[in-house]
Amino acid sequence: MSRRNSQHMGKSKVIHIQVDGIPESVEFFEDDSVEAIRDAFAAAGESDGSAILKLRNAKGNIISITPRIPENTSQNPYTLEVIGARISAPWSEQVSAEKLSELMRERGFVGEDVVRRLAQLEKQLADPDIVDRYRKDGDFKALQVKLTNVYQKIQEAEYLVWLGFQKNLKPKTMNAGRRPGSVDKTKKNKAKPEVDPSQASFDNFKLADVPDGTKEYLRQLTFDNWLWEGGEMKYLMQVMFYELNLPDALNVDPQVLRNFINAIQANYNDNPFHNFRHGFCVTQMMYAIIHLIKLNEQEHVSKLDIACLLVACMGHDLDHPGFNNAYQVNAQTELAIRYNDVSPLENHHCSVLFNILFKPECNVFAGLTGEDRTYARKLIILLVLSTDMAKHGEILGRFKGFTDSFDMAEENHRSALYQMLIKCSDISNEARPVDVAEPWCDCLLEEFFAQSDMEKLEGLPVAPFMDRDKVTKSSAQVGFLNFVIIPLFEQVSSVFEPMSNMVQSIRSSLAYYKELGVAKPAEDKAAPVAAAPAAPAADEKNEAGAAAAATTENKEAS
Repeated sequence: MSRRNSQHMGKSKVIHIQVDGIPESVEFFEDDSVEAIRDAFAAAGESDGSAILKLRNAKGNIISITPRIPENTSQNPYTLEVIGARISAPWSEQVSAEKLSELMRERGFVGEDVVRRLAQLEKQLADPDIVDRYRKDGDFKALQVKLTNVYQKIQEAEYLVWLGFQKNLKPKTMNAGRRPGSVDKTKKNKAKPEVDPSQASFDNFKLADVPDGTKEYLRQLTFDNWLWEGGEMKYLMQVMFYELNLPDALNVDPQVLRNFINAIQANYNDNPFHNFRHGFCVTQMMYAIIHLIKLNEQEHVSKLDIACLLVACMGHDLDHPGFNNAYQVNAQTELAIRYNDVSPLENHHCSVLFNILFKPECNVFAGLTGEDRTYARKLIILLVLSTDMAKHGEILGRFKGFTDSFDMAEENHRSALYQMLIKCSDISNEARPVDVAEPWCDCLLEEFFAQSDMEKLEGLPVAPFMDRDKVTKSSAQVGFLNFVIIPLFEQVSSVFEPMSNMVQSIRSSLAYYKELGVAKPAEDKAAPVAAAPAAPAADEKNEAGAAAAATTENKEAS
């Protein structure tokens, strides 16, 4: 246990934490200074007072390290993350209070000399005479609140300034379009990824070995992705292909299919939301919808069409940098320059996907005729580009025009349906049970907040629905569900009635988030500030959510 030892007038507190999965506890007193308490937590994390610390509750929300930390139990510990050194300039010594104030004011984070203010307040709390006077006047708690508020201001600004030092960012410079520190997985000669523990069963896949219960569960809209790890998700991707008889239809060698799935996983980045798990979830939902509406039994739907739907879902967010299209365009990144500000991310995802498919050892379409390969490429490009929410209104309007006389025999009707299905799959989390969907919401908000922090640092426009100071989980989800998800799914259900069950599930999610907004408005703010670690329902396409209520312009954020 990390403990503070000195003379105190305040009550003792014990806070239970986990550091890298190891249980620890920190004891301090309510009248300890904020810095003293931080030092105690730093010691528990085997770091020193120069560390940036992030304390999270069970929901993943950040808790300020102050005397007012809510007490907990060893059964419900907080998680302590040691992010890195606190403000440390390019030179070796720590930045002085004066320098920190100057840096923060330069960046517009703080409008007063908060560091000096903090020092003054802590000095007051350290003086027994002043403390005694405050106690007699009944203002001691007010003084502690002032200190806490000032410290919270410093924490946020301090992290952003540190981030600027670490990444050496310059406003509006051209970069690769990815979040700082992420790996460009399209580069050659990258390190071979670690082999997943379940790689052996993946490499020796036989459909006959798959339990019937697993096959059936994989078709369900209620499928819980959090129960499966990376190798298992790759294994389940094979199940989808074989259950739909696609390897035979494509004339693809089993090893080529495995190589393709391995390459898909390797080319997703470790973002909070836009990662391989998201790619798998979108693919699984497409697979579930195919079974729900019996798409694979439709006379005019070919096996190649079904394969293209799955492949497009698998690759629709490949090498996502964790920053959306709006950031790419505003920061004039390499991707925005390359694709002339038009769907830079979706074009990039397509490019990465076909770079994989053009490798002979990964080309699942190599056994087809030239005409079929051309058709597959055209359809997959159409589908992946359809996930750009800037095109949401156009795609929805096109499908609406066909609904009264929808005919699967018409190729343009089918392609419009396929666009709607990949859009539904991409933003389908809220059609799942709340306990499966809500963690995705937290992951997405984490990615949003990391982007808005960077935009503030670089002086770029910040969308209100991505700003940790303005958006809540409830408000973001209610807007997105009302104005994007429900109309989208209702339109498809007007042609395929079984989809109406998904609409009911989404309405249940809407009711949940409305109730959450009323019951816990203060707790709805997700707070991850730091590195990429951690999906709502949608994807950064949720931006169309909070803001879609007001305008469709924000839909371009995917």
